[in-house]
Amino acid sequence: MDDRRFDAFARRMASASNRRQVLRGLLGLGGVAAAMSFDRVEAARRPSPTPKPVRCPGNQTWNNGDCVCPDGKVTCGAECCAPGISECCDNACCFGTCYGEELCCATGMIVCDGECRDWECCQNGDCPAQNVCDLDTHTCICVPNCDGVTCGSDGCDGSCGSCPTGQTCSNGECVCNSGHLCADGTCHQCCADADCPGDAVCDVESHTCQCVPNCTGKTCGSDGCGGQCGTCPDGQTCSSTGICACTSGVLCTDGACHQCCAGSDCSSLLGGDTECWNCFGGICGYYSGFCTGGVCGVSTSEVIGHCIECGVAGSLSGDACNAAVPCCSGYTCDFRSGDQGLCQPA
Repeated sequence: MDDRRFDAFARRMASASNRRQVLRGLLGLGGVAAAMSFDRVEAARRPSPTPKPVRCPGNQTWNNGDCVCPDGKVTCGAECCAPGISECCDNACCFGTCYGEELCCATGMIVCDGECRDWECCQNGDCPAQNVCDLDTHTCICVPNCDGVTCGSDGCDGSCGSCPTGQTCSNGECVCNSGHLCADGTCHQCCADADCPGDAVCDVESHTCQCVPNCTGKTCGSDGCGGQCGTCPDGQTCSSTGICACTSGVLCTDGACHQCCAGSDCSSLLGGDTECWNCFGGICGYYSGFCTGGVCGVSTSEVIGHCIECGVAGSLSGDACNAAVPCCSGYTCDFRSGDQGLCQPA
């Protein structure tokens, strides 16, 4: 074999297919089996191909045999739509309104009569409350509303009215900052007696509450309105019930305080024989007469001094006396009521 033939043979043997053909030619049929054995060996030497990972469109990910969108978004073709922000329209997210043949009308525009328009409204229903759609300009027009109100906003940046001084607008009505709103449209302290405290009454001219003095059954003390029902004479004080009472002694029918008003007052004040005491001009003393067996005699109506025992010791301080009947020894007559007096120690 010359050099050229040897080079050609070497090139043919460089590939597996050529090697198999050459071997078949050299070995004949017997070599076929050998060649097939060679092919199996060659196949076992080649590595198995690595499976390719599934690729999902956009920001979708492969999960449980399907492409899904993250974060609760909705699959829309190759895109992911966020509910409430966009909607799926012809396998694409529409940021607006999907209409017609899966057309998208962008946010800020409106579908009117099957077309996407750069209008604010197409009908009244497209406008907010208290607004109507102007069909010429296709803009929403606010309609003022002052039904049932006298002040405050009309709902369209206007006013339904203002309140006078001293009043404030509340829920569409003018109310007084203080006092009561009367029929003349002005705030006053009162409009009727019911607006005044206690027993006070409302003066219809001045619209002020007037206190009504009350001195029923009282001779002194407060009248309930800052005044007085009366004052008490010297020697008397006003009780909690509004009646004058003596500081000492008893209050007699003449309106003055005395040692006594009747003979019964003397026994409780001075003690002793109750039958012998009597009240003379507000002063306690003995009946005139004489004492027989411890009993006072009543022979005259004159008041005399008592110098002998008659149920109690005689010549006591407080015995009645007058110019005609002097006091016992050691006492002087203290005239207090006209020509009558009481014996007092000298």
